Amino acid sequence: MKIIFILISILIISLAGGSNENLNIINSSEILNKFKNNEDVNYDAKLIDGNLFFNNSLNNKSSPIHFNITIENSTIVGDVNLSYTKFNKVSFFNSTFTGSIIAKNSFFNDANFSFCKIYNKVDFTGSRFQSSAKFDETNINKSAIFSFCEFHSLADFKGTDFKDVADFTNVEFFNDLDFNDIIVKRPAYFSKSVFSGNSTFSMVNFKGRTSFVDCIFSEKVYFRVITLI
Repeated sequence: MKIIFILISILIISLAGGSNENLNIINSSEILNKFKNNEDVNYDAKLIDGNLFFNNSLNNKSSPIHFNITIENSTIVGDVNLSYTKFNKVSFFNSTFTGSIIAKNSFFNDANFSFCKIYNKVDFTGSRFQSSAKFDETNINKSAIFSFCEFHSLADFKGTDFKDVADFTNVEFFNDLDFNDIIVKRPAYFSKSVFSGNSTFSMVNFKGRTSFVDCIFSEKVYFRVITLI
């Protein structure tokens, strides 16, 4: 299914030729130039052709937060990298990714990945979510790694479909966690994580090994109608 989707996307791009504007096709270089020039990125209902590497391994952690990236209701034909960078706002609401999303050791003041379809892996290892972190109603086809993350506000994963491993080891949830109506088709790991707010695991379908070894729950935790296969 993934291969067919990518081939169709490439076919659309190749047929477009000089009519990119009419078909709402944007080359990734246009977006990356805005990022390099410290301009806000704002696109809606576009087909993004190419990788989006917003990462900056030399980012000064004491620098002000000014990056705003909003690409919604769009399709990205390529990988997205947001690693080692500080963002004020990142929103890919209701977007489709043919590749991976890599965002290691980054800072997000506001992050919205709700209602997305991600055909490859997701890796947010070591990132910090200062405000809302929305991943609700999102489909992730490969591994989803959130190990060593910090969620300082609500972590919303309601209705997320994890088709591979879901790794939440060594995570700090400083506020509430919404893990309702979840499907995890491979192992799910929460070992050594700290839950400082209310945590709700309701109508969750764990189809692989699930581990909560050495976790700390400081507030209420709800396990309701859990299916283990």
